[in-house]
Amino acid sequence: MDPAKVEAITKWPRPTSVTAHGYWASLRIEPDLISRIKEAQKEDS
Repeated sequence: MDPAKVEAITKWPRPTSVTAHGYWASLRIEPDLISRIKEAQKEDS
């Protein structure tokens, strides 16, 4: 996995409305990718 892409995804702004959340939820990102993103966020904190 490309670290630059993971970094770009982790810096996306969080949804601020129900509509925006629904859009992101509709993408149905793979659980493995989500866990990698969360780990990257922990490392940045």
